[in-house]
Amino acid sequence: MKHFFLLSFITLISTVSAAVGTQEHIYLQCGGEFNSFKENFKRVALLEGYSERAVNQVFNSAQYSADAANRIENSGGGVFQQKFSDFYRDRGNATTRNVLINALQRHQGIFNLAESRYGVAKEVLATFWQLETNMGSFQGSFNTINSLVTLAHHCERPGLFQPQVLAAIRLVEMGI
Repeated sequence: MKHFFLLSFITLISTVSAAVGTQEHIYLQCGGEFNSFKENFKRVALLEGYSERAVNQVFNSAQYSADAANRIENSGGGVFQQKFSDFYRDRGNATTRNVLINALQRHQGIFNLAESRYGVAKEVLATFWQLETNMGSFQGSFNTINSLVTLAHHCERPGLFQPQVLAAIRLVEMGI
């Protein structure tokens, strides 16, 4: 089961990396009434070539997440404003490094496959797996779709989260 989760997580990170790239992109104006934002974003996603089935599945189920909005508002930008290198530097230590090295060795086959298939360095994938899930031991309590669509709507950093919504749609298209 852990291998399935790891492979799914690697596919997720690789897809998000490919969809988001290194630059932020704002597809539509943030803020305003949430349901209108969702309808506008649905139109944008369809124009971008995403399947109607996946677009509807994501946006028809998405609900505003006050918890996600409060988290970004109360962070004062916080981690959402940091460069990844700064974020990691603040959280990384010798123990984290050793955990990553052990994970890379233990799951070498999966990481090598993911690196060759998706073109994302296995060290980057392992680092995100560590930071985001503590090597699969923490799944979080926020609904991912609700959070992403809410944060894409929120005006704190729409250029970060709007591409992530599109990456989530791509994952739905892939059946993940």
